[in-house]
Amino acid sequence: MPISRNIPVPRRLPARWLAGVGKGLPEEVQTRLRSSLASSFTPMIAAGANATVLCLVGYLRTEEAVFLALAAAEMLLLGFRYMVFRTAHRSSDLWFLCGLVWPALHGLLVAVAIATGDFGLTAVVLVSALGAICVLVSRHFAAPRYALAQSALIEAGFLLALALYHPDLLPIVLLQLAAFCIGKVAVLRQLRGMTIQAITSEIASREQSITDPLTHLLNRRGLEAEFARRQVMGVPISLFYLDLDGFKKVNDSLGHSAGDTLLEEVAERLRESCRGETSIARMGGDEFLILAELARDSDMLKLGRRIVARLGEPYQLRGVILAKVGVSIGAARWDPALGTLPALIAQADRALYAAKGAGRGRCITFASLDAKAAETYQAG
Repeated sequence: MPISRNIPVPRRLPARWLAGVGKGLPEEVQTRLRSSLASSFTPMIAAGANATVLCLVGYLRTEEAVFLALAAAEMLLLGFRYMVFRTAHRSSDLWFLCGLVWPALHGLLVAVAIATGDFGLTAVVLVSALGAICVLVSRHFAAPRYALAQSALIEAGFLLALALYHPDLLPIVLLQLAAFCIGKVAVLRQLRGMTIQAITSEIASREQSITDPLTHLLNRRGLEAEFARRQVMGVPISLFYLDLDGFKKVNDSLGHSAGDTLLEEVAERLRESCRGETSIARMGGDEFLILAELARDSDMLKLGRRIVARLGEPYQLRGVILAKVGVSIGAARWDPALGTLPALIAQADRALYAAKGAGRGRCITFASLDAKAAETYQAG
């Protein structure tokens, strides 16, 4: 039963240290690594059922009541872990604590099985324990300390039984466990490194697919994704359609390299001018689109005024060359009846056309065109 959700960082320091996935990693990488620690409950059902069966087999072979107690503990823990699993996306401390209780319980089963002297039962339980260690390491590689702690709790069952009943074998087993630990660390590092590389590559590929390579603003695809996200959130959506005035002259007279430098500076100024929840995209050439969470034309015109003034300031290219461009802006507000992003862009484009026709260097809203009102701002 896989569930796709974010698992928060544990609140308490011991759990946070144990379940750490790496502070130096990007936030999204950390989130996805942490979420992999609680992605499915199916392996836990299999592990709990297997341990319960082993406990019942132990009781049938030895008639020792301790095996019935262990079987009951396994079933109770499985039910409790499922309840915790359902809420792990809200608080993860208890989830990670339960993840330590089960291997400790399995380690106790190993010790009890060895104590019975039943070779067949001991062999079966040891095979199960070794398999559990392999599964824990392969599933929880995202948090190496957590995986090693879980396997150590199972191995503690070996050591406890050997210390009590076969102390002469304890040094050999300790050497073996030390070698196994080195191997586990190597496996953890390899799995973790491969996964981080895969996630990082996926993020980079996604960013490239939605980002303009020159300005590092969003492209059309990225803007569509942001528009869809805002629709789902139900926030106000306003769109600004920008077209630079005089860019072609700069590009033709100073060259394409200078033009690219100018576009990069324009992008930076747009980031400075657009505060709050805004998404900026370059549509190619010298056209830009901005999504903002503004519900009133007056607020839209304020933002348009700020952009017109900032982009109209002179640009210093290559340290010495001064260039000056302006910008004309058409703005429109989205409502559910309007429907798609292309329809909203069409309205903003119409307002942009009006701004160009009215003398450039200004922002005009689509609503003002419908109302036949002159809600415009002209840069001084």
